[in-house]
Amino acid sequence: QMIRDLAITPPNLLVMVGTNHTVKAFDLSTNKREGCPITETSPVTSFCMSQDGRYALISVSHPAGIKLWDLTNGEVVRHYDGIKQSRYVVQASFGGAEECFVVSGSEDSQVYIWHRSSGELLAVLPGHSGTVNCVSWSPRNPRLFVSASDDSTIRIWSVRQKNGNPCQNGDMKVKK
Repeated sequence: QMIRDLAITPPNLLVMVGTNHTVKAFDLSTNKREGCPITETSPVTSFCMSQDGRYALISVSHPAGIKLWDLTNGEVVRHYDGIKQSRYVVQASFGGAEECFVVSGSEDSQVYIWHRSSGELLAVLPGHSGTVNCVSWSPRNPRLFVSASDDSTIRIWSVRQKNGNPCQNGDMKVKK
């Protein structure tokens, strides 16, 4: 089994995504495997944990999409659809003030942004000419995120309200 993604999450767990549709967790203080509520039937390509450790974004490739898992009860609470993913790893991320957005790259060379709570697709951003593999929201500035693509470019994006004020609760426009 090949490891596709990993992270250390609260409270000191090592979480790994493997090529066989599995997500495994190990307690770093005891070196023992922990129960992990995530079971997928589709290939899991990446994951991202919320800052509080309660939620995980799980990217799957067949069919392509992103699922928001509540790790306290082991249930999928939201689906984020629209991205294209079949051949490459495409990552998603939480972002914005209080992590109110979900952002993801896509094999169609675009960046997708959804409102985390409603699942509404807020924006599809052109700007790359190759698969957008990575996205990352700034941990210090809730209005900035970056995307990286197979076209060898990194784009820096700024999120603002439609009226030009800093963005809150999903009313947004994006500039590159």
